[in-house]
Amino acid sequence: IAIGLIAVFFDPNDYKDDLQQLVKQQTGRDLTLQGDLKLSIYPWIAREFGPAARGNAPGFGTEPMLTLERARLGVKLMPLLKKRVEIGSVELVKPVVRLSVDAQGRDNWSDLGSEDEAPATEGGSKQMSTSVARLSIVDGNVVYDDRQEDSRIAVNTLSIETGEVREGQPIDFVTGFELVM
Repeated sequence: IAIGLIAVFFDPNDYKDDLQQLVKQQTGRDLTLQGDLKLSIYPWIAREFGPAARGNAPGFGTEPMLTLERARLGVKLMPLLKKRVEIGSVELVKPVVRLSVDAQGRDNWSDLGSEDEAPATEGGSKQMSTSVARLSIVDGNVVYDDRQEDSRIAVNTLSIETGEVREGQPIDFVTGFELVM
């Protein structure tokens, strides 16, 4: 009943502005969610959104560090109760990632996370296991601009398709891209 009530009465778009403000407060970077946020509950807790953009680090210009046309991620609900995260498919459509190093050697990605954020496990407690059924990246671009070394590398029209991704197991992996140096 609770799942049904959430599905009927909860609209994630009501919290879009709050989410964007929270990201700005926590990271100092803008998050722009232009399209509607879509949420489904059962049997997958799934989130779909896009277009979206993530701002660049201070001193690296106004062009976003990350943009994408659409993203979708789904997690099975019941395995979460058994400390298993079963992700269905992760789909990213037209992601653009801009990685930069300035003339002083500072980069625009180091402030996004730290080792301190990794979850600690208590003595003897079982770690949560995670698997991903499929990863799909469609028509992506990655640009690495190093002003300290005066070099630029671009990976254009990047496509990646994987099979299941599970810890300690081989992964079926197909990719295609154009490398520009």
